[in-house]
Amino acid sequence: MYEVKLDVFEGPLDLLLHLIQKAQINIYDIPISDITDQYLMYLKTMHEMDLEVVSAFVTLAATLLSIKVRMLLPRKRLPGPQDDPEEDPRAGLVQALVEYSAFKKAAESLGSSQQRVSLLYTRPPEPVIDHWVDSGPIKATLWDLIGVMRQVLQRLQPPPPVEIGIEPFSLKAAFFRVLRAVRRNPGQETTLFAIFEGLRARAEAIMVFIATLELSKQGRIRLVQQAPYADIMLIFQGKTRP
Repeated sequence: MYEVKLDVFEGPLDLLLHLIQKAQINIYDIPISDITDQYLMYLKTMHEMDLEVVSAFVTLAATLLSIKVRMLLPRKRLPGPQDDPEEDPRAGLVQALVEYSAFKKAAESLGSSQQRVSLLYTRPPEPVIDHWVDSGPIKATLWDLIGVMRQVLQRLQPPPPVEIGIEPFSLKAAFFRVLRAVRRNPGQETTLFAIFEGLRARAEAIMVFIATLELSKQGRIRLVQQAPYADIMLIFQGKTRP
């Protein structure tokens, strides 16, 4: 099993927040049925790619399903002078997401501050100059990558019967495929979708996905987006031999 663990990916709440932001949903009025279905599809894709899914993801999935069921039931009204309705089943989840979002923004702000500080320099006896440069394209997240893989796997058919005498698609071949694609136009960007064009089976797509993650981890390619949720681009920046 290939375990993916990167600093910017915190866990199930991070995935849920990603889905909410991508759909441009009001965090205080989450369409729980749609979000639950999307969350479960992401978990299914992660299972199909043999990525390790920790128990926290499964626990949140169970929570979402429980809230979904409660939302479908008739709402009770509590006895009292104002006949107040029962508490919204989403309240606890919303609070957790709001707090998580605040912590995440604070962490990103600290990271940006650290980057700005690294660009400061002194030239005694002149004052410090803040020389800030726009960072340009943003780094693609794991959830963006898995979202692309979900679309790719939906298009591909189940693996065909094994034919004797045909060499199976190997992980080494997947490495060469990715590197060949990103080196085809030096200095230019290649879309992640283009890497999967021409593949015949889901197993092949999964190996190409793993090869892409590993090459990114090794620093031989960069995965960036021009804007949040835009197409993921691969940029070559390393050696050619896997």
